[in-house]
Amino acid sequence: LKWMVNEGQLVKPGQPVARFDTSSLTSDISQLEDSLLLKKEQKKQKEQDFRLQEFELSVNVKKAEIAFEKSKLDAAIPKGIESDYDYDHKQLELKKSRQALETARNSKTVKLENLKADIEKMDIEIQEAKVKLEKSRTMLQKLTLVAATSGPVVYGKNRWQGRKVQIGDNLFPGFTVATIPDKSSLQVAAWVNETDIRKINVGQTVDMILDAYPGKRFSGTITIVLNN
Repeated sequence: LKWMVNEGQLVKPGQPVARFDTSSLTSDISQLEDSLLLKKEQKKQKEQDFRLQEFELSVNVKKAEIAFEKSKLDAAIPKGIESDYDYDHKQLELKKSRQALETARNSKTVKLENLKADIEKMDIEIQEAKVKLEKSRTMLQKLTLVAATSGPVVYGKNRWQGRKVQIGDNLFPGFTVATIPDKSSLQVAAWVNETDIRKINVGQTVDMILDAYPGKRFSGTITIVLNN
């Protein structure tokens, strides 16, 4: 526990009441922000690589298509018009250019699909980093306890130490750090002399002066009278 308002201090809704040590979480958030920024830059780089690879692979496919069309024209010359050697050579070149075209097209498809998969993976990592960052930021906000209602702050009890909670305590889930009683329903236990008890009746209005606030008067109504 890093900080608390003074016990008995009046607070309003939304006003901070207590704050836990945020140094470790703040450091984690800074690292997560840097990691997220890095992943976004890596994704941009992969997208640039994709566009460059797409251009280069498309050029290779176009070259292979041109070479294939040229080979088809060369191989279209009927057999017998030129020597058997030239004819067989051009048929072989046609097969090679067809295979080269298929290889270029397959290479383009495979490489671009792999690059797309890498970009999609980066998208998933970025989303996971955003979720972690948002969760940490939410946790950071929860390390500052704010008042939900108006009223005086009453410190909770440190179960292990047998005293009220104080700054510097290590607290765990389930511990009550502080409470803000509803001023409209506060109960006061008071004692009166035996000689005056008969004058006290349920429903009577009373004025009270508390030791903690000697300069203030509080009004109330008697709800129960116990004779011990």
